[in-house]
Amino acid sequence: MTSDQVSAEPLDAFHRHEALHTAHIVAEMFDRYVADHPFVGTDPELKDAASRLSAGLHGLYQAIASKE
Repeated sequence: MTSDQVSAEPLDAFHRHEALHTAHIVAEMFDRYVADHPFVGTDPELKDAASRLSAGLHGLYQAIASKE
């Protein structure tokens, strides 16, 4: 969904659910396929960056969930 589409249609509870669901999928995929990858786990710099990004993605999920 583009910003033009968002401004053209009224937002409802389904939009929140859609954003929440997508945030969950992205966070879980990042954790599974990037953050938990052995190459990332063996490099302290990459591991730290992945950890921060993972926390941010999960924080976004929580922030979306807190909106009514």
